[in-house]
Amino acid sequence: MGTGRSGRSGRAGRAGVGRGLRLPVLAMLVAGCGGGGSPGAGKAEPAAITDREWELATIDGQPSPLGAGGRPVTLRLDAAAGRGGGFAGCNRYSAPYRLHHDSLSFGPAISTKMACAAGMDLERRYLVALPVITTFARTDSTLTLSGPSGPLARFRLR
Repeated sequence: MGTGRSGRSGRAGRAGVGRGLRLPVLAMLVAGCGGGGSPGAGKAEPAAITDREWELATIDGQPSPLGAGGRPVTLRLDAAAGRGGGFAGCNRYSAPYRLHHDSLSFGPAISTKMACAAGMDLERRYLVALPVITTFARTDSTLTLSGPSGPLARFRLR
């Protein structure tokens, strides 16, 4: 029985090559089936929360008040830019974010610097919570952002 370059018999060498090609092809077929893959079947896919408008419903477990002008705090995660932003209660804000599986984190936020009669306390609370966020969970039209000690902010899809 002859050996190939790998030192194995010709038949074993060919089987190794075939097996090596089957896994990537199988992965491509599964990914193309539209099911989103099965490893995180119960978890939200990152695309399920990006490029959508979210409105703050609760912060620190309490119903969120409205900000200046009777407007709610908003969040939009722009997938192409890798930035999250929206209305923080008085000012517009933007921050880089990192999203991986069910993990979500924000970098330093920037915001406009207007002073408002209403919404400043809400804005402060919200912008202080952003860098503490470590994970997210989505169920239907609700997005929950949590930190090490539990849920920090809950949003509803606009």
